[in-house]
Amino acid sequence: MKTKKFLNKSILMSCIAFTATLSCTNASKDYDSSVLIHVTDTPNRVGMDDYIKIESELVLIDTMPIISEMVDIVQIGNYCYMLDNNKAISCIDLRDGKIIRQKRQIGHSLQELVQPLALAADSSLVYVFDAGSNKMVKMDSSLSFKGSIDMPCGFERFTKVDGGFLCYSEYRPAVHFITDAGKLIYTHYMANYIVDTSSKSNIFTRDENNNVYIKAEYSDTVFQWANGKCIPKYIFDFGKNSTPKKIKKTSDMWSKHFTFSMDYFVGRDNLIISYLEGREKRYVCYSTSTGKMAGFSVNGTNIPFIPQWKYKNCYYALVNYEITKYLFKNPELYRSMLIKYRITNLDASTQ
Repeated sequence: MKTKKFLNKSILMSCIAFTATLSCTNASKDYDSSVLIHVTDTPNRVGMDDYIKIESELVLIDTMPIISEMVDIVQIGNYCYMLDNNKAISCIDLRDGKIIRQKRQIGHSLQELVQPLALAADSSLVYVFDAGSNKMVKMDSSLSFKGSIDMPCGFERFTKVDGGFLCYSEYRPAVHFITDAGKLIYTHYMANYIVDTSSKSNIFTRDENNNVYIKAEYSDTVFQWANGKCIPKYIFDFGKNSTPKKIKKTSDMWSKHFTFSMDYFVGRDNLIISYLEGREKRYVCYSTSTGKMAGFSVNGTNIPFIPQWKYKNCYYALVNYEITKYLFKNPELYRSMLIKYRITNLDASTQ
């Protein structure tokens, strides 16, 4: 009897060891397929204006003062839906900047929100994660209530994917896949540090083919969501200024002036990232077709390049009155506005 127990235990341990080895092997293969991007020192970077043209368009929003600081934003066609820190959701027409509807129903009844925290959307529905009730609330394009789903865990940001939701937990960075029925079936831990100071950088982005990408705050690895798991796609290397792996909390990255990536956007043939170098936020563009990189020229345009989200091949920033006072010298532009960017003529043939 003891011999049988011993054999069963040995077989079990062998299976665990084999599974662990297989998992490590698969992880290694995944990382082997990723692209390592070396971000050169600032003085050695050429101006992007030499071969990239950034077209900017301003749309003034005359009713914007009623909206406070932006918390989250999503886009469906020509309309964007913004959640602000007054717990209001506003629908804005991107063509003329008009706010065409708003919703602010705070309470505990079926069609009210307690603590709306984040937004996502597909082609027809807006999804609101209500942290106060731990429910995913569904609304149509007119912000009418269309049902809710109980969520199995809390999170700070999310996006809609086929069959469910990718949800990002901030404190110990992780991504969860939760089905449309509210079942948690996958978790991927993205970093081994604690996020004790939020960078407010974007977590999810999509390319023109609707592929979904994920990057944890402060992380220098971009993952692609494919075949039901997170696969490392791009890894940024900032050389001697990179954040050491031994760092345990993100506040140390700020205080010790390490370089780390912040916002990122994946396009059909380019990857745009912003990163903090010392106290300066810088942007670079990496051509995925040629493998070349260039920095943005700070004096290339009177309109600053500060995109907050990407939709198809356009980039957008929504800024309120207080921010425009710091961005522009012209008092006539001290109004809330939408900035729309197009990047054309990409030919990263120089480094």
